[in-house]
Amino acid sequence: MLKTTEQHLNTVERQQLENFGAKINKFGVNFAVCNAKAEPVILCQASSFTTDIELLKKAVDFWSSPNTLSAETNQKYHVYHCPDGSQLLGTSLKCSSGFVATAVVDIGKVDINSELLGEMLTLIAENFCSVDSNRDQIGMVSMELAQVYEELVLLHKLSTNMKVTESDFNYLQMACDNLTEIVSVEGIAILLEKSESENKDMVLIAGCGLIDIDERMAAITLARLKDELAIGRDALLDSKVDAPLKYQWNDNINNIIAVPLCSKGKPATETGLSVYNEDNIIGMMVAVNRIGKPDFDSIDVKLFNSVANSCAVFVENGNLFRELKELLIGSLKSLTSSIDAKDPYTRGH
Repeated sequence: MLKTTEQHLNTVERQQLENFGAKINKFGVNFAVCNAKAEPVILCQASSFTTDIELLKKAVDFWSSPNTLSAETNQKYHVYHCPDGSQLLGTSLKCSSGFVATAVVDIGKVDINSELLGEMLTLIAENFCSVDSNRDQIGMVSMELAQVYEELVLLHKLSTNMKVTESDFNYLQMACDNLTEIVSVEGIAILLEKSESENKDMVLIAGCGLIDIDERMAAITLARLKDELAIGRDALLDSKVDAPLKYQWNDNINNIIAVPLCSKGKPATETGLSVYNEDNIIGMMVAVNRIGKPDFDSIDVKLFNSVANSCAVFVENGNLFRELKELLIGSLKSLTSSIDAKDPYTRGH
């Protein structure tokens, strides 16, 4: 029962141990729980005798000594034989973070099956550890559910704000701002393809934080993203957390993620891998230096791709709306020109 950094019993744990002590008292024996300093924090005494506190501390210290631990490594509970013939049984109460306390049954000189009480001590120790483990798992599930909820709220917000009258900048900036509330990064940017560029150069449209992407950096990132997509990956991920960076980046980049913004005709599946048509990449989302975690993970990739898909749909819908508007205006101009040419009297009206 090696003592490490001191942990404290919470209210629920204390109540459970006191309930156990009350049941143990019915056998005519006493129950105590000692902290890492061998001080009793719970003491449930039967009416038959009183526990000697100094003797209790001595037993806990003895069980905690390295010699005792090495000699009784396979024993579920420890026994301390007192000079007057009385006995104390003890076991460690542990949680995921280590030692919490020592549970002790003071048998005294009561004529009772000590092995039975030892097994009961073992069960309470196992239950203590199991409850703590379940509590940790529930906490993890709760955190994951909260994260999923925030992601759903973000995606819902992106869908409800998808209006063709909204400018690309306003929508994409809103996407960046809301995404960084869920995934903390040092910097994030969204780049779109220049409509007048034959080389399909990318131009920065929206972003926040500290991220340095000039025309050269954008071209390099896009080329590397296409290479990663071509071999079936969903994103460009590079980090120097577990290994050297795969690509050469600016000195201030510790890890980076880039996902594509694709037009509707892009996604395809072949033998389980994504097949990408470079002509359908209309932009990309780039983020650098994950905060709060060592690196970007698969969950981040899925979220970034979901947000990027929403952004791509918005941009493409906006382009289609503008094309439709230009087509309608062109049709009206052609119609009025035809009428003007047919009737000189109404020409110009």
